[in-house]
Amino acid sequence: MRNFTKRNLIVILSVVLMFLLLLFLFSKKVNPGITSYREQEEVIEDFFKYFAIQDYEGMKQFCTTECVENFFHDGDVFGYEKAELISCQKNDNIITQDDEYWFLVYLEIIPSPKSSVYLKPHM
Repeated sequence: MRNFTKRNLIVILSVVLMFLLLLFLFSKKVNPGITSYREQEEVIEDFFKYFAIQDYEGMKQFCTTECVENFFHDGDVFGYEKAELISCQKNDNIITQDDEYWFLVYLEIIPSPKSSVYLKPHM
């Protein structure tokens, strides 16, 4: 595993939070029948199963048209080639509506070299 600098960790945490927000918002719009935390957790797990193998077409089933148009590019999604889900946990510290849940996800990510968040390896 790589050694992370403070900047790396900030970038990673920012990306994780963005993915959480996007996944929650888009999964609810694509399938408003998803109400239990387990169903929402499954959407996150399934999305990242496809992302881990760089199957961008498979990922699109969990996204709205706007998400696909704005975040899917040739060879990356939101500036990342690949993201593997390490863990996903429901966050009970955020007060939400009855059918709304927030999750903490930990990812191992590979940014695209053409991404603004790409960090050159330290020599």
